[in-house]
Amino acid sequence: MNLDQVRGWYPLPVIPCQTATANPGLASPQPAKVMHPRNWVPQTNYKITLACSSLLALLAFSAGCSLCKDEAITEARSPDNLRTAAVFYRNCGATTSEYGHVVVRPTSKTSSEVEHTVFTARYEHAIGIAWKSPSELVVTCRTCRSEQIMFQVSKVGALKISYELMGDDIQ
Repeated sequence: MNLDQVRGWYPLPVIPCQTATANPGLASPQPAKVMHPRNWVPQTNYKITLACSSLLALLAFSAGCSLCKDEAITEARSPDNLRTAAVFYRNCGATTSEYGHVVVRPTSKTSSEVEHTVFTARYEHAIGIAWKSPSELVVTCRTCRSEQIMFQVSKVGALKISYELMGDDIQ
């Protein structure tokens, strides 16, 4: 098979060599253009390649391909059994610090309510949760310093959240 007939491939450009002749007035013969298969590269439509790569990356991340790992520490149901509060520690590998967070979600899977993150603190701390009433949650963290608190919500819908954070008082 002639290599020129291979579909989808094209040769790299070849720069012909100039040969020296004894008589500069005569035209020098050009050497034959020899193409080796190693010098052939595939034709690529870069827009299609970029689109396919982006799609594969999107699918990998949407399929839960994440470096972060959540570890459930504790959870507590509200007195009316409508909501559940849970404490998680998240670790995303060596390049980021771990952190703890408190999530409030409906106890029932059929509820139209969604999960809400109400508290996040950098690094692992002894985070506690307790329900004062069906509509009031208390989050405690005796070692959390104010500069380590990344996110804190005081109200989600009818749910009121109070905090007992004493890390700044520790000397």
